[in-house]
Amino acid sequence: MRLLLSLKSGDKLSGRETNYHYHLQGFIYGLLKNSSQFLQLHNKKGYKFFCFSNIFSPQGSNENMNIRYIIMSSPSRDFVRYVSSMLTKMKERKDPISIGKLQLTIDDLRIFDTKLKPPLTLPP
Repeated sequence: MRLLLSLKSGDKLSGRETNYHYHLQGFIYGLLKNSSQFLQLHNKKGYKFFCFSNIFSPQGSNENMNIRYIIMSSPSRDFVRYVSSMLTKMKERKDPISIGKLQLTIDDLRIFDTKLKPPLTLPP
């Protein structure tokens, strides 16, 4: 299951923040701090059961537009739903998000599922 997060900035986003992965991961863990089910995920050894994309612009857009996207995914529906509920609360309160040097607000979020259709084969 996946979550598409649309973020915006009050100003045009010029330049690139390239060292934001650590901050983005910290932001996601911060969303989990009040969850009894996912609170210990940070300290778990091995695979964490979620991943996220780079921050990216809409296809064909000017890099200086003020909209950016992030896709988060997990095989755990409960994880995606919990993160979505926390982000929805932030959106309603208009809470700002800091990811590295980027200062953003949540514009929209959507949960979606991708279906793989058989036959699934690897190229030779």
